[in-house]
Amino acid sequence: PLLLAFQRSKTDLAVFVTGDGATVLGNTEAAALLSHWSEVIVCSESWHQSHGSVDCPVKLGSQTDHSRLMGMASRVISL
Repeated sequence: PLLLAFQRSKTDLAVFVTGDGATVLGNTEAAALLSHWSEVIVCSESWHQSHGSVDCPVKLGSQTDHSRLMGMASRVISL
């Protein structure tokens, strides 16, 4: 529901996914929902632990990407 609310409001959103969130990205509906935003990154370690060598539907990244997004954010929501 939260992501749908951001989509309806046309709010600019960047997403960094790690841990169990990488498992959720294996769901095509979840990946499609996240595709509406310009920057969606999943921790490459988390992705590979969850999905092995399966192609990732979003950009693979690292904690460096997370730090960059945090530095650019005016607001942060951690789930």
